[in-house]
Amino acid sequence: MRARTALFLHSLPVSVLPVLPVSVLLVLGLLVMGLGAGTPAWAGDPPTRSHVSSDGAFRLDVYEGRQGVRIVINNLEAFPITAKLTIGELENLAADQALPRVVIIPAKGKSRLVRLTQRDTTQSWRYGKVHCTYQIGSIKTRPKPHDYQLPFPPGAAYRLDQGFNGAFSHKGKNALDFGLGEGELVTAARSGRVVKVTSQHKAGGTEPRFRGKANRIWILHSDGTFGCYAHFKHGGVSVKVGQDVRVGEAIGRAGATGFAQGVHLHFEVRYAREGRTQAATVPITFATQDGTRQELVVGKTYQRAGKAKGGPKLLKRVELCRAPSRASPALTSAPVGVKLWARLVIGVRSDAKLRLLLRREGPKEAVVWKESISLKKSADRALQALPASLEPGRYELFVHRGQDRVGRLTFTIE
Repeated sequence: MRARTALFLHSLPVSVLPVLPVSVLLVLGLLVMGLGAGTPAWAGDPPTRSHVSSDGAFRLDVYEGRQGVRIVINNLEAFPITAKLTIGELENLAADQALPRVVIIPAKGKSRLVRLTQRDTTQSWRYGKVHCTYQIGSIKTRPKPHDYQLPFPPGAAYRLDQGFNGAFSHKGKNALDFGLGEGELVTAARSGRVVKVTSQHKAGGTEPRFRGKANRIWILHSDGTFGCYAHFKHGGVSVKVGQDVRVGEAIGRAGATGFAQGVHLHFEVRYAREGRTQAATVPITFATQDGTRQELVVGKTYQRAGKAKGGPKLLKRVELCRAPSRASPALTSAPVGVKLWARLVIGVRSDAKLRLLLRREGPKEAVVWKESISLKKSADRALQALPASLEPGRYELFVHRGQDRVGRLTFTIE
């Protein structure tokens, strides 16, 4: 969750300033002078002014009366939040709570943050900027050890493209990027309740304007932590707020919305922690195909335990070879300039149309080649020539049928 800053002074209109790198920052630039007129507004009256944070997480209501000010926060989310309030210089006002003030507000609940009371009723009063940040969840949360399931279907295998504290976009974060393809299925890594969904975004890229514009799903776990899944394609979120999901249940399809180099799934687990303006991320472990508990390693491919559902696969495997024949041995690498072929070993004979996309790995990953191929019901193999101008590096060949990925091959050109 990224932050926006809103500022208004006295009765000036709100102006929205650039995105800042904190959870949510709300500044009500209140410079108010009590002049001895008016009546207290402690009960029943509407707030003097209100402001909703730009991400819609909370609303601050400010009540001003002759003898002081009362500030109330309303949690608009379906999960608890921890808010921190600071106020600028106070003149002739006494706060009934120590500032800064940290408060846990339950889902859809509200809390009085502070009451400022006039010290000398014969003198005017004044207060400065009100600054409020929040973290998702409660600072009382203590994450419990848990072995997460890989967030894709049983039997599926994907490469970990960026790990904890990754240089591109994970600095200081225990976050993971899995190399799912466009439209491929994402499943819940742990059971919980869907508490926040963002699904309206359509585009992505590495320009600053895409920060904070990923389609996301937030799932609240039983220990108070949150699973954050990000970069779903437009129209690719398949769950709703309030829905309970089980581990392994489908929640959406991968995409590249928001700040992203390409299509992938971003996953992290967050919790509120005292003394921070953003929720902390938890270093997590996974149960993998071989039954062990692992912290995942960048560059390795991991398979979700279990068998793929739906019967036999359309493709048994995808192989790299140097000749368009059944007898040509499968390769994992080849020298520069050698003619290469992709050999598709068919599991279920059909006349399906497939799309092949070749991606070169690196700091600026990009699709370097794509082609379409039609299978023949009479054949148990299909061959497709690869481009001859491949430079040295590591490559991934993806095979898609519609939105579903049905095959994948990784190889190196030396």
